[in-house]
Amino acid sequence: MFFVYLAAGALAPLLITPGLLFHYDTAPKVIVIVIAAAWALLRFRELPAEVNAIWRRPTGRWLAIVAALQLIWFGIATATSSRPWFSLFGSNWRRFGLVEAAGLLVVGMAAAAGLSARPGGIRTLLRIVVGAGLVASLYGICQYFGIDPLQPVAAYQAHAGDSVIVRPPGTMGHADYFGWWLAIEFFCAIALAQNETLFWRRIATVTVCCTFTAVVLSGTRAALLSIIVGLVSMALMSTSGIRIRRRHVVVGALAVALFATFVFSNAGALLRARAVWSGDEPAGGARPLLWRDSLRMAAARPVFGAGPDTFLTAFAKFQSEDLSRLFPDFHHESPHNLLLDALTSTGAPGLLLVTCWAVLAGFAVVRARRGNSPFGIPLGAALIASATAAMFSAASIGPVMLSLLVIGILVALDDSVTPAGNPANIVVKWPARLPMIAFALCLAAFGTVLAVEDFRLQLFRTHPDETNYLSLLQVSLPGAGEDLYVSRVMQQECGKRVNFASYLACRQQAMRSAGRALGTSDDTANAWYSLSMMSAAQNEPVWTRKGLEQAELASPNWFKPHWSLARLLAGMGETGQAATEASRAAFLDANRDAEVVETAGQLTAQRH
Repeated sequence: MFFVYLAAGALAPLLITPGLLFHYDTAPKVIVIVIAAAWALLRFRELPAEVNAIWRRPTGRWLAIVAALQLIWFGIATATSSRPWFSLFGSNWRRFGLVEAAGLLVVGMAAAAGLSARPGGIRTLLRIVVGAGLVASLYGICQYFGIDPLQPVAAYQAHAGDSVIVRPPGTMGHADYFGWWLAIEFFCAIALAQNETLFWRRIATVTVCCTFTAVVLSGTRAALLSIIVGLVSMALMSTSGIRIRRRHVVVGALAVALFATFVFSNAGALLRARAVWSGDEPAGGARPLLWRDSLRMAAARPVFGAGPDTFLTAFAKFQSEDLSRLFPDFHHESPHNLLLDALTSTGAPGLLLVTCWAVLAGFAVVRARRGNSPFGIPLGAALIASATAAMFSAASIGPVMLSLLVIGILVALDDSVTPAGNPANIVVKWPARLPMIAFALCLAAFGTVLAVEDFRLQLFRTHPDETNYLSLLQVSLPGAGEDLYVSRVMQQECGKRVNFASYLACRQQAMRSAGRALGTSDDTANAWYSLSMMSAAQNEPVWTRKGLEQAELASPNWFKPHWSLARLLAGMGETGQAATEASRAAFLDANRDAEVVETAGQLTAQRH
């Protein structure tokens, strides 16, 4: 089981491969999880004792039932999805389809079963988790100060007027996912610090400080709120009450003084800029409108949902004018709320299953506390912190995997074990082994193909030519792909070609990839718009118009297709319709871009 613990607790959250894989922050995590799941399924000798151990615990039985129901319903939602291949293999931006969900559930169940059979592994797993938290938080702190040997610093910096805002993503790809994961890590480190030997107690204490610092520097408000809620829940769950001693007051006062000094120093300029930016945006940013529109989307398919990992395309048709005008050129990839994520992607039953996970987690915490386990309270707070952060973020591999591991530990701490048969007499016979072997091979094959595809995509990024693109197509998984990116890169590459025959071959491949993007892009509206712009560059007004009209259908309240279509229609002499489209574009853009406003003004004047 050590490999499963290591893969889930450290390799998956920490592994990033810039320069080797294209999606260097998501693909390695998925690959590690599915390989670990395949390994867990093939451990036929250990499985009987582990399954027996987890089934003897009430929380273990409920964990197995909820996990099985989750996998079954995820499969049903995938089969009825608006984009089945996307729901099966996951989207480009986070890879959270049926296969990835199956890998997570298998690893989570395997960890819980292994810990139930051998409770001594709890400390081993917590040490691995806390060690990973220390490494990742130190890396995030370094990112805040511009020290990053792995990722380009500019990728997670933004400019707001004269100020620079930095949102360190750590190894998670985005500060929100990183902050969510760190909030769970914070309480795992507290659990280890309270129940370990001197060496590991010191490591855990340092990790507590570093994770909290990394959360603050990441500028992730949801993660900071999660830690506060978790600490309050720890105080409320504590049977001994809150004891504030002199050293606590001294340490707290010193921490506040150091933080205030840092914030108002030159080093705190980036954090001050983030605070100012947060204060200037509307209350909650886009989330209140995003959540409202997500409910409208869910109402259209209340039972099965749009399908796992299809939100970006499906939501565009339900995005309101209010949300579009607030962020005119932003395409929302998720509702940034775990409950709404489940509701929109897997329908009302999916939402019910998320609720079941929350009830199961609470049940496990209560059982652990009844057994007087010293890990119960801090790990219970970790799940409360995770649930709080989940209300403001999209589900991703790192935080979800760590939450499952914490649930697995709490299940293993349940000491209300019921009698059961002797596991030595239980043997996984060949008829039962065959589907497990097949499932494991499918997971391993998916991980292998994903690794090869992402590696070849990185080769194309380094050397963008027709040969590397054709090589990529040979190993591409059905569903999500990066053909939209490829088409744009190829279009730029074509302009560099001197030989006319080479230019024509390049342009043909660029158009081919742009056409494929209509089926492989996460954002269908963007794919149609890009294809229309390529058609316009080749002076094909009929195809340009069709592409823009399809982009409008895919995302009715995105201003760019309306603006571009207005200019095209004006050139074709259709002044009245052009003025209507231009006015619509200026309205949806909230009159932010001078070119859009100018086009609307000119065409409106011509119509009158």
